[in-house]
Amino acid sequence: MTEPIFGIDLGTTNSVIAWVRDGKPECLAIDGDPIVPSVVGLDPSGKLLVGVPAQRQRAAFPERTVASIKRKMGNDEKVPLGEQQLTPPEVSALILKEMARVAEQATGTRVRKVVVTVPAFFADAQRAATRLAGEIAGLEVVRLLNEPTAAALAFEGAEKGRERTLLVYDLGGGTFDCSVVTTDGELTEVLSSHGDVLLGGDDFDMLLVDYIARDLPKSVLAEPVARARLIQAAEAAKRRLTEQVSTRIREEFLTKGKEPLHLDCELRREEFEDLIKPLIERTLDSVHQALTLAGRTLPQIDDVVLVGGQTRSPLVGRRLHTLTNKAPRRDVHPDLCVALGAAIAGARQAGVITGRVLVDVTPYSFGPSHLGVLDGETSSDCYHPVIERGTPLPLTRSETYFTSYDNQEAIDVRIYQGESQNARDNILLGRFKVENLTPAGEGSPIVFKMALGLDGILDVEVIEQATGMSKKVRIDGATARLSPEQLAEARKKAQALWGEDHQVEPAEPADADAAKLNPAALPWVAELRRLLNRARGVLARLADVDKTELQGLIKLAEAAIEKADHDAAKPLLAEIEDLVHYAEEA
Repeated sequence: MTEPIFGIDLGTTNSVIAWVRDGKPECLAIDGDPIVPSVVGLDPSGKLLVGVPAQRQRAAFPERTVASIKRKMGNDEKVPLGEQQLTPPEVSALILKEMARVAEQATGTRVRKVVVTVPAFFADAQRAATRLAGEIAGLEVVRLLNEPTAAALAFEGAEKGRERTLLVYDLGGGTFDCSVVTTDGELTEVLSSHGDVLLGGDDFDMLLVDYIARDLPKSVLAEPVARARLIQAAEAAKRRLTEQVSTRIREEFLTKGKEPLHLDCELRREEFEDLIKPLIERTLDSVHQALTLAGRTLPQIDDVVLVGGQTRSPLVGRRLHTLTNKAPRRDVHPDLCVALGAAIAGARQAGVITGRVLVDVTPYSFGPSHLGVLDGETSSDCYHPVIERGTPLPLTRSETYFTSYDNQEAIDVRIYQGESQNARDNILLGRFKVENLTPAGEGSPIVFKMALGLDGILDVEVIEQATGMSKKVRIDGATARLSPEQLAEARKKAQALWGEDHQVEPAEPADADAAKLNPAALPWVAELRRLLNRARGVLARLADVDKTELQGLIKLAEAAIEKADHDAAKPLLAEIEDLVHYAEEA
């Protein structure tokens, strides 16, 4: 029997796991509810809580509870959980482990391989952090699938036999995405995606908190327990207003003391909609951009598919109906369709079911920096993408660049993700050198060949056209971001929280290449490389003794990066920073 690949919607507010059984996708549940709050906590005795139990204690023990961790994925910020400090991937790993536990209890099948969904507009670092969370949880993430793409798969399963163009509008707890998708015969193709990774239901809640607390002393919002209670009250009121035209919010004894404060107010749906209207209009800006990227117009949209719990707001449905002249479809549960689509993708990858071919697109552009004219001046920070955003995956693209002077011996290659013509405004993904070029005149052609796979792995090959000499580099930013020792330590920490009943065992990678580490993806490497760029820029300002010292430190730092040796890099950061600061202040 083929090993099942489960689909997980790792959401900001809630998470869901699904699989395909007897050819049909289904969400899995314990105690009747497949929706697990994406909340992690420790009870007063130190016991780990995930999901509903953690959600229940959130207002009483906010310092022992973590919610909306998805919004922090991709950065180095740690969050407190009781006495511990956890990274976003470590917290997300606990949620993923809970999803696997739910599925194993429901199916009696061990969960080893998963497809995990991410916002279409998640950057490389955020995707890498999501994959790392799976590794810490002991899961093999066989694919990261864009959430609107997953929803389109689920919708396609609900209604077959009609060619159409879909606008998938995905407004979740922390992020917003929209995609233009066509289904034609055996092909489901994502034409474009756009969105905002910092716009969602959490923002609705905070606007509502500020509104209902406007007459309370500001000190109330600064008190953790009172603030947590107000957020919880705002979330509940928001949900009630999807069905009711008004609701009452009561919170007694928000503060303790001689004069305890209480909240008692009536909230009308119109008031709430006035608050969130600017945010909804921002999502419609993304809709227009997605349509432009897809080369489609509003009249060409056949169906509007709503995804995410925040689309239950009547305002969302009304605005989309007005914009597209189409009543939004609600055929598939907005909280479940992403996990269902991920399960379908996983089953197809496992060879369990066949059907429509899925074509996804890259939401970002990728390319090297190069020497050229930027803002009227010669600059080495010019950027022109080799891979254009909106291109179907998987893909391979090539572009020719040229040497900058006679007998150039080496090229310092910097690969970026982004859309700005100024490379420094984009995200640096990796850097390497191509050396021992054949002596030739200025303008000798150099070919950059780039391949981007469904798994988010970017392969870069730089080829000297005259001789065929090449150098290949894999930018595996969507896989491991930790050394084996760091990954083992993260798993050990997760195991200590889970306890003996829930062992965290690493899944075997699909092949040996999947286990290779990419130093460029490590957070501290990005910081160190930014510092080295500054250091090279100030070398000419330093006296010979300081210049020689800084050059030596740069070499040591480059060696530390090559070996992914964080311990060796730590002392270098401070020393280089001191010399750079001295030169810049001079």
